[in-house]
Amino acid sequence: MSEKLGIALEYPPEWSTREDPAGVTFTLRGAVIRLTALETRGANADDLAGAGDLGNTRCISFTNRHGVKIRSCLDTVARSYFAAFSFNAPGRARRAFSLSAPFNLDKPDVTRAMLDSVRAAP
Repeated sequence: MSEKLGIALEYPPEWSTREDPAGVTFTLRGAVIRLTALETRGANADDLAGAGDLGNTRCISFTNRHGVKIRSCLDTVARSYFAAFSFNAPGRARRAFSLSAPFNLDKPDVTRAMLDSVRAAP
């Protein structure tokens, strides 16, 4: 959880984290997942990730178990995953974030589990 960023999410306990002003980096044995706070100017998750697929991307939208709408994309050229989401946190302005990871991450279920747990920090 990052009170400064206003976000909470779950991640495997063996992963290490490093928070900076723009986000949080999660690492394990060379694998990196990056959570980044975004400036949106009112955009929603579909706007942030692009409403349509490009030739090299495949995107899906889903709502996680906390009611956060997420737009998740796979970029086959960049060989990476990108997900964008936003939510209203109590007592704060609307917040938007991206979660990105390399395509060759040996545990892609980690990224999906993290996305499923995203919510506003209490």
